[in-house]
Parts: sequence; structure tokens; C-alpha cells
Amino acid sequence: MNQNVLFDETISNLDDWDFNLLMLYQAPRIAYIDEVLIKYRVHEASLSNEIDRLNLEEIQSEFRAREKHLKLIKKNRLLHPRVLQNYIKERYKFILREALIQNNYDKSYFLRMLLITQLKTLDFTGLTKTIFGFISYSLFNKGYKLLK
Repeated sequence: MNQNVLFDETISNLDDWDFNLLMLYQAPRIAYIDEVLIKYRVHEASLSNEIDRLNLEEIQSEFRAREKHLKLIKKNRLLHPRVLQNYIKERYKFILREALIQNNYDKSYFLRMLLITQLKTLDFTGLTKTIFGFISYSLFNKGYKLLK
């Protein structure tokens, strides 16, 4: 794989994650250094804060980055894609749970994305639990634990 673009400007958060993975796909020689060389700063607009606020644009950006890498992994046979597929599915479940608890306007969008992901991974048990959990929580404010 030839890396022509260093930063993907369509990704607002996770751009460092995206960049680091793209560089690792180049199979560089890596050495371990037992020294802190970077300081990670959590700020008001960090991804974790945006997720807590259920900022749809930022959440979509996160998933664009993850899906981009899933395609690269599959195309270049870098790793087994199942690990990242399962991570994506678990992220959608987490965000859907939060959207239900917060009664967020975009909860049906998150439901749809989780169901699509569960279909892609042939997770029919999870799909069934998601549907029952969503309906149960929507009707009775109980059942979001089925999404764990």
C-alpha cells in the first residue's frame, strides 16, 4: 500500500489513530523506547466528550475512520478483520445504549447502524436482542441491558 496522504481531512477526531495505523500498515521497523514521548490531552472537543454529548457528526466521523481501516485490512489482508468488526459493533451498541438512556433524537439512526453491523457480522442473536431491547426500552424504559 502506498500512503500518499498523511492526514485524512474527512476525519475530525481519530485523525491521529488513522495516521498511526496507516503508517503501521507500511510495516516499518519498530523499536520499543521506555520513555514518555507524547502527552495526550483531553479537552472540551475531544472524541470522548463528543460521544458523551452524542454529537452525530463526530460519531459518524469516528465510524468513517473505523470503516476505512476495516476496508484496508480486508483489501490488503493485513489482519483478520473480525476483531475490528466486533469492535465497531460494540461501539454502536454502547452509543445506542447512551442514546436510549438520554432519549436522544438520533437513537433510531444508531439502531439502524447497529442492526446493519450485526447483519454484516451474521450476529443474529445480537440482532434479536437489539430489537427486543430497543422496543422494550422505548415502551417501558427497561431493557437497554439487552444491548450489553
